[in-house]
Amino acid sequence: MKKAFVLLIAAALMGSAGAAKSEAEEVRIAGGSHLDAFDPQLEVTSLSVAMHIYDTLVDFGDENYGSIVPSLAERWDNSEDGLTWTFYLKKGVKFSDGSPFNADSVKFTLERILDPKTASPNRAKVAEISKVDVVDDYIVKITTRKPYAPLLENLATYHLAMLSRSATSKYSVLEYGMKPVGTGPYMLESYDISGETVLVRNPNYFGTPGIPDRISYTPVPEVSARVIMLQTGEVDIATGLSPESLPPLEADPNIEVISKPSTMMVSFTHQMWKGAPYDNKLVRQAMMYAVDREAIVKTILGGYGVVPKGPFSPGVQAFAEFGGYEYNPEKAKELLAQAGYPNGFSTIALAPEGRYMKAREVSEAVQGYLAQVGINIELKMSEWATYVTEFQSTLVDRGMHMLGSSIPTAHWRIERIWGTQKMPDKDHLPPNTSQYSNPEVDRLLSEASQNFSLEERNKLYAQAEKLVWEDAPELWLFGQSQLAGVRKGFSGYKFYGNQDWRLDRVVKQ
Repeated sequence: MKKAFVLLIAAALMGSAGAAKSEAEEVRIAGGSHLDAFDPQLEVTSLSVAMHIYDTLVDFGDENYGSIVPSLAERWDNSEDGLTWTFYLKKGVKFSDGSPFNADSVKFTLERILDPKTASPNRAKVAEISKVDVVDDYIVKITTRKPYAPLLENLATYHLAMLSRSATSKYSVLEYGMKPVGTGPYMLESYDISGETVLVRNPNYFGTPGIPDRISYTPVPEVSARVIMLQTGEVDIATGLSPESLPPLEADPNIEVISKPSTMMVSFTHQMWKGAPYDNKLVRQAMMYAVDREAIVKTILGGYGVVPKGPFSPGVQAFAEFGGYEYNPEKAKELLAQAGYPNGFSTIALAPEGRYMKAREVSEAVQGYLAQVGINIELKMSEWATYVTEFQSTLVDRGMHMLGSSIPTAHWRIERIWGTQKMPDKDHLPPNTSQYSNPEVDRLLSEASQNFSLEERNKLYAQAEKLVWEDAPELWLFGQSQLAGVRKGFSGYKFYGNQDWRLDRVVKQ
């Protein structure tokens, strides 16, 4: 069962004893993001859809990101020196094009993401792999350069979903995303970046077939439009709703509103690579004191969020709270004066429209709070497709940009966002877009990576979190709640803490 923090909605199935269940011929869902094709090694916004197309070698156990369970691998073992992992694969599994899944598929998948030509932003998940050896069709050995405990967690994520050598090799890296072939219960029938994307059942699926004949996804950036589509029955599920959209849905007898915590933390990331004033810890801490996050969550988000007391949201592996940074504008002014900015300074902040809950309203509130301590923000907002290019570039002027992370595993979250990383070139930023670097955080990560005790690893991760929290490379704003609406009569859908969803077991009553 994919991802933890699962909400399995089954109440509609428990109605009267004589209530009839039927297969939903089609489940229609609307979300706020456009899908960026379906190459799991490259894409971000399409992962919920990709979860229906692909399978991973191993999987996360329910509600526990530290628990790993079988998927395409039936079992595995690790050598005494911790360097060699042996995976024993399920037999009889086929890709949607009919080609067999085997040990060579695992070798191809891992070597492809390791290949610099693929240019995968997720390459670091497998960077410790030194070689992949095919023992026979159903046994594969993965050798790492050093003992690397997070490997199983990384293999459970959809960026490492298994690929078909024959299908993938027909296309260029960019073309393959439009022609995905996986072992999952569904396959792509049609794709329209601005319109409807449709999945249909995979006739070669090895497991229990998906229940709906079709799953369709439509990107609808405006929340109000998604609400109308849900109320009129144009779609069955609407995700990424906003607090003010909920009252009419809660009053609608045909709609069930879903509100759950998520692993998403939204923040403004400081551009420390630019130097002063962003590389000054006192300045960054001052900005944390300057913003009233409790008021933002209570008034702008309507209580649908979590006030951060650490860099992780609840639900993330090794989540820890440290407190501090309570709203205190006078303290902020003192720290700015100590840092050499008694009169504040001016800077630019970038933020995306519609990507995160109430992004414009929250950004404008942050702008107002910072102005009160002398920091003048010029706010620039753009649509997500444009924004992605902007925040990854060093050529777009700004002092900070808004980003959210829903990564649920501790090692990958810390390593990807706060681990020391080099720029790929002078014009582009790596995933650590602040270019924050703390040798002690790196050391704790390295120590954790070689410790095969989950309990001990989590303690090391918590120490790293505390250092990051004190260094404040980000202006943390809120942990985002997941808000969705579902038409009554549908059940069996799942919403995950990392904001993914799954619809292959949906039943319509």
